Amino acid sequence: MYCKAKKDNLDIVICDFYIENETGQKREYYKNLDISEKRIISSKEYLYEAFEGRINPTLWDKMYRREFQIKRGLLHPKGITIAQDMVVSMKTAYYAEKIGKVNEALIHYVRNSQSTTMKDTTKKLNKMIEAVELLEEFFLSKKEIEIEKFYKMSIGNISYVFNIWKRMCWESHSFEIGLKRLSKYLKKEKVRKHIQKCGKVQRILLEMVCISGEQIKIFKYKFILFKKTLLIYDHFFNFKKMLP
Repeated sequence: MYCKAKKDNLDIVICDFYIENETGQKREYYKNLDISEKRIISSKEYLYEAFEGRINPTLWDKMYRREFQIKRGLLHPKGITIAQDMVVSMKTAYYAEKIGKVNEALIHYVRNSQSTTMKDTTKKLNKMIEAVELLEEFFLSKKEIEIEKFYKMSIGNISYVFNIWKRMCWESHSFEIGLKRLSKYLKKEKVRKHIQKCGKVQRILLEMVCISGEQIKIFKYKFILFKKTLLIYDHFFNFKKMLP
């Protein structure tokens, strides 16, 4: 990646990656932006690919020009413990002029069940929304960016939190705050337009949040029943693959 950056004078270099379990027995290859290594893309191209979910919005699968980030003051936002790298990577991409790709999986991302990213999931709901709102504020100030495209990525990242729903502390105050904040965010007119474009299962889940945002207990039981129903019918309708 360093050689690629030097050769083409790039601000950002992207690579593919593996996601694997702690033992290394289960490994999956992830393609990160499907372009030729000869092609150099602009900031706007990168952002729209990321908004569509074709680029992983993280830091660990990319290499950045250090002086470029320091000059712009592109630091991790304080107080945010999940998706903070998404905030930095997307802001950095906005200011980048030349972005390239190495078509090899050079990163092995190990999912450790004991890591901090897999714990304290209740607070993560609130922090995820905070990160999304920071990016929303940033892109709203950039008139050349079609903000509607951003909402597709924001909804996808918020939905990710519900993949770890079993580890949520439903009765905690932080979960209540997070759910209310999420409900308020999803009720925004521009966000609701994109909810309607989501897959059926994801759309139902997000609509449940909108309806039950002020009633935590009702949402909890509806949500758990909804997930269990999908798993029961998985054998007949293959719903499991549709889970957000």
